[in-house]
Amino acid sequence: MNKRSLGVTVLAFSTIMVALYSQYAAISLVVTGSVFAPSSELAVMLTFVTGVAFLVLTASAYITGAALWMRQSWSWLLAVGVYAAFFLANAFLSALANNFGSAVLPTLGVALALVFLHRPAVRAELQGAPV
Repeated sequence: MNKRSLGVTVLAFSTIMVALYSQYAAISLVVTGSVFAPSSELAVMLTFVTGVAFLVLTASAYITGAALWMRQSWSWLLAVGVYAAFFLANAFLSALANNFGSAVLPTLGVALALVFLHRPAVRAELQGAPV
């Protein structure tokens, strides 16, 4: 088996970090979601739904990180989906917290991950195609 490239290693590690961030966000939103939504039932419901979205994202990011580490052929497409879902969930979290500045760093991270995913060598390594 060929040696894993630095790009794939960084992507696998980054995806596990997304899972950890999402896990923390899910726990915060589901358990203490009323902090973000003290005003109305709609806000409480949106907070809970965003927490559940982060919970689903947590599970899928852990699976994707492991698949990237093992260089599974389906991991590339799943990684693109995880990073897109992370971007959307983080945008909802920023809107709920009324703090749009907190979305800047995760957005830059998502953009960097997508750039890495679309590098020809990384894509070929993950999909099993020749470079």
